[in-house]
Amino acid sequence: MTELSVGLLGAGHIAAAHLAAWRRAPGCRAAGVYDLDRAQAEARARRFRLPRVFADAGELIAACDVVDVCTPPHTHAELIRRAAEAGRHVLVEKPVVTRAAEWRALQPLIERSAGELAVVHNLKFARSVETAMRWLAAGRIGTLLRLEREFLTDPASDRMLGGRHWSHALPGGRWFETLPHELYLVHALAGPLDVTSVVARRVRAEHGGAPAGEVLVALAGADVVATLHYSSACRLNRRRLTLVGTDGAIEVDLLSDSARLIRRRDRRWKRALGAGLLDGLGALASALPDRLGWAAERLRGDSPHRRLIAAFAAHLHGRGPSPSPLDEIAYVVENAEAIGLAIDAQVAAAAGPGG
Repeated sequence: MTELSVGLLGAGHIAAAHLAAWRRAPGCRAAGVYDLDRAQAEARARRFRLPRVFADAGELIAACDVVDVCTPPHTHAELIRRAAEAGRHVLVEKPVVTRAAEWRALQPLIERSAGELAVVHNLKFARSVETAMRWLAAGRIGTLLRLEREFLTDPASDRMLGGRHWSHALPGGRWFETLPHELYLVHALAGPLDVTSVVARRVRAEHGGAPAGEVLVALAGADVVATLHYSSACRLNRRRLTLVGTDGAIEVDLLSDSARLIRRRDRRWKRALGAGLLDGLGALASALPDRLGWAAERLRGDSPHRRLIAAFAAHLHGRGPSPSPLDEIAYVVENAEAIGLAIDAQVAAAAGPGG
């Protein structure tokens, strides 16, 4: 196995998760880091014992086989272009770019490049989502009918809603930051569904990052429908994914990284006990082994980022598919922008002239 050298562009918060993952990826070694903030790059290099802090992005791209882009999203397109032109493999945090036109310009270059591109679509590698995918593929809930994604975020604990986060300047504001997660999950679980409607309400909410405090997106294909619900108006924190099939349902709680299979059939005697009690007993029976498995993974230092980067490393060595195929990336980019622009249009219409 030829060892691949990996250089990180960006030494911020997420870089630590990437470096920890590359350290465990077979056939790869972290060669160094570059950041505009030299002191921050040097701190990352000391912590992870990296041999080099690069003077600029060009020096890193020239020296490394794999360029891992952990910089703010508005810088991604230019850095991907430079790395692809140099024939380097590229891993980039989502969103891969912030405008669909940027992706349309990049895709032909990426397809011609000697290097591969992967985007950090990490929730596909969450333990709970991997479990749901296995159950779905095995037919445990029959044929998939509906996908529901619920994203309720409490403004008191959401750092992206307040202050001056980069997502505020994007179409749809805060929701653009998380939309890629929802869209690549839709693509992976249900196929490339079409966006059929976007409804934005509670516009001009008090939280600058969410110009619309309530957003509901509907998508549909030939046999599957999906809804995405975003809210900054509720004081709950909920990140749930529900898959409904002809023979049951799968409930995924992304915050606790747990999945539950529901196949309870309706009976009159069960109604006397109540669905809540029966569902609670079923959840309790499956919770212990699930939580023990979750704890064991945490003790091993496992994470969705680690599994995705391991999958990308394996792909680069010819042992498996890309963790984010180009058709999935394109689907995410095109639809994230369309949804974001639809939110902004409704916000502008509600504000009226001069609003």
